[in-house]
Amino acid sequence: MSRRLVWLTQAKVLSVSSAAVFQIGDNGGIHTRFRALALQREIPVFLGDEGSFEAYSIFARPHPEIQFPPEAAKTTRNLGTIQVGPVKVLGVSASSVMQVGGSGPVSLQSRIKHIRQFRPIGPYTNPTGTIAYTGSGENLEAESGPPEPGSSPSNPYGLNR
Repeated sequence: MSRRLVWLTQAKVLSVSSAAVFQIGDNGGIHTRFRALALQREIPVFLGDEGSFEAYSIFARPHPEIQFPPEAAKTTRNLGTIQVGPVKVLGVSASSVMQVGGSGPVSLQSRIKHIRQFRPIGPYTNPTGTIAYTGSGENLEAESGPPEPGSSPSNPYGLNR
């Protein structure tokens, strides 16, 4: 791949994170991989040893290869210098690329498992001591007050350590 000079007037980038690339100029290729578990619970109780990627098949599946149709034609014209005016980027994240220039092979992979856990409908003890029922919008007296300082949090989801 031939190298070219890149002139970028100005770049304002707010955020680049999570296996993302912001590049000015040519490169020989980009290969990034991002994996995440996003866990949301109605009652925020988290155990320290949760979150194994191996427990979810989405992280073990092979990366699909993109096959372009044989009749697809590609024309490349390198006309020298690349000139770009001002660029404003809000964010580049999770195995994505913002590049001014040419690139060799690109392989970007982002896999995120979203998990939502909610209490079943019915009475329960809220750790804050404010609501003791879910499902009908009816507020009842709490079965107990807030946890004592220094006590371990309750385990409302029945999670095993």
